[in-house]
Amino acid sequence: MLKQLGRLLAGRKHSTQTQVLEQAIDAIVSINTRNEVVFFNAAAERLWGLARQDVLGKNVKMLVPVDIQAKHDDLIDANRRTGVDKIVGTSREVLVERADGRKVWANLSLSKVKLGSSITYTAFVKDITNERNAREAIQQTLEQAIDAVVSIDEHNNITFYNLAAAKLWGYSRDEVVGKNVKMLVPHNIQPKHDELVNANRSTGVDRIVGTSREVEIERKDGSTLWGSLSLSKVQLEGKILYTAFIKDVTEQVE
Repeated sequence: MLKQLGRLLAGRKHSTQTQVLEQAIDAIVSINTRNEVVFFNAAAERLWGLARQDVLGKNVKMLVPVDIQAKHDDLIDANRRTGVDKIVGTSREVLVERADGRKVWANLSLSKVKLGSSITYTAFVKDITNERNAREAIQQTLEQAIDAVVSIDEHNNITFYNLAAAKLWGYSRDEVVGKNVKMLVPHNIQPKHDELVNANRSTGVDRIVGTSREVEIERKDGSTLWGSLSLSKVQLEGKILYTAFIKDVTEQVE
């Protein structure tokens, strides 16, 4: 009697969890040890434009872009064998190819469950097409700005460097993106630049952020210009990022 009651309660708990996943606003896809889709909720149907009866029991590679399908099983099975989690526990932007041929951008996070010797995966997929389009619109606006715009990540490496910045410093984008931003400051400041930026991150004392000041620009060719610099600081997902806006004011200063 107690065993039957336990099985009944476990079944109800599983049913409740399934209903929660089914009603989630984000797409949820689960696969078994053979990489076959065993769960495909209503949001997943809307995202891919596929009915679940056309997906359940099929290899999950049918849901990934065509150019990845041939190697998709190998990628998943390699994770099972090695345990090296390059994707599990993280999130990344991926391209989703819908049944109607349209392509949408999504944020994917992956969980892995081990039950004995079996390893299964569940993907949580959120449509971010609108957010990405808005971000790209802002990116294009900054790219076309007449003033130089330079953004850095939490490691002080340059992530954005527009055409006006390339003209101001004389460095091409390929020479700059991914490099430490101190390469753009005068040589006498470079040794302590990381320390200055990181001090702002750790203390929150904003002596420059939200203000503007005249700074010296040392160009690639060795010539010197003057710029009016204003700095913005943004906190995203616990990371503090900076963007500098620099206007060439050499004529006014000289």
